[in-house]
Amino acid sequence: MELYEGQFQDTWAPEWIWDRAAEEYVVFWTTRWLPNVTQPHFDLSCTNKNPARFAQWHTRTKDWQTFTPPSVLIDMHCMVEAVAPMALGDGGYDCDIVYNEADSLYHAYFKSMQAPTLKIDGKPWSDSNVQPWSGVHTVSSPDLKNWSLPLPRPQGSSPEMLGMWGAEGPEILIVNDTMHLYFDCSFQPFDKSKWPRPPYGVATAPYPQGARTRRLLGTVFQIKTIIDLPRQAWVKCRKCLLRSAGVFS
Repeated sequence: MELYEGQFQDTWAPEWIWDRAAEEYVVFWTTRWLPNVTQPHFDLSCTNKNPARFAQWHTRTKDWQTFTPPSVLIDMHCMVEAVAPMALGDGGYDCDIVYNEADSLYHAYFKSMQAPTLKIDGKPWSDSNVQPWSGVHTVSSPDLKNWSLPLPRPQGSSPEMLGMWGAEGPEILIVNDTMHLYFDCSFQPFDKSKWPRPPYGVATAPYPQGARTRRLLGTVFQIKTIIDLPRQAWVKCRKCLLRSAGVFS
């Protein structure tokens, strides 16, 4: 990302996946551009006019020595149809991608940032006040290039998501016939007498039905449990804990 030094405000959550057709590694991460950057970083055909939205960028390598220049991998909210009838589409971050043998598709799970209006309770939208409409969504692709619209689809101004609202950092683990969706509950209110810090949540779904995630989304992933982690597991999350501390008193 040195090519774009001074043009972006965030670059984080790196992961990688093997591209089966190209036989190369795809290293991807979240980037959010500065709102005043004039150089276009998204496809000019996109109808979403929010230039600072989150997206997944990537590079490719066969040997972990040489890498292609960074480029967009998933622009979740490129089109207004991706969030309609929501008015705000601020993209997605904290992405995890898995390959599903059952349908030969790559499935990406991410934190979607969206809201029904550009003002919340009379105030301009922010990362904090859009949380009740934001949460884990998924897109799919046969080739890591052409991606579906996000699921679950919005139902008016009612939030639709996998797991609970405000969840982020989704990770998928498939064990036998069950998909486990792990996520960070950092924006959820929680019982501070029980947990001194926000816990993690786990939602489960039958595999491979959960990976296909059609209109069953509201019932496929069922929140199974909430788990508290040892203190050392949260050391790297101090920034998000400080951020979330100002959201709910």
